[in-house]
Amino acid sequence: FSLDRALLLWIHQFSNSQLDGLMLFITAVGDPAMVVTVFVSMIAWLVMKRRYTDGIRFTIACVGGVVLNQVMKLFFAKPRPELWTRLISETSFSFPSGHAVGSMVVYGFIGYILAREFPIYQRYIYAIASSLIIAIGFSRLYLGVHYPTDIIAGYGVGILWLTTCLKVKF
Repeated sequence: FSLDRALLLWIHQFSNSQLDGLMLFITAVGDPAMVVTVFVSMIAWLVMKRRYTDGIRFTIACVGGVVLNQVMKLFFAKPRPELWTRLISETSFSFPSGHAVGSMVVYGFIGYILAREFPIYQRYIYAIASSLIIAIGFSRLYLGVHYPTDIIAGYGVGILWLTTCLKVKF
């Protein structure tokens, strides 16, 4: 994990009060309270559009992502980095990153749904969703609450689960 540590310390050298505020905001977009709000809003929109199957698939994807992440955190029980005084406190295990899994599943699924709904804007929708997912993961590194391998693993788990949920038809 020496590369993990070196990368975090390299990122931390660029910290300043403006970036601190931005990274706290970005990480909040991946926090459970915000993700639940986004989830409920998306379910309401899907119900309003009578897209019940998408709503069920979205629910399965989100709940399954949470379960997968929690099981893996308990299995690996990897402690969080302790390299500097952090701006936020986290109490769960580090591996994999729940923000990375959650953002990949939630914002990735929303991107997929919106790209189907508005195909002429598909490129922009996927670009925005991807940028948001990457920014959330980076914010976790900047804030020192995850190692790079936690984020990479979270993205891997998230994309595998999301792809599985999108491929299953019922």
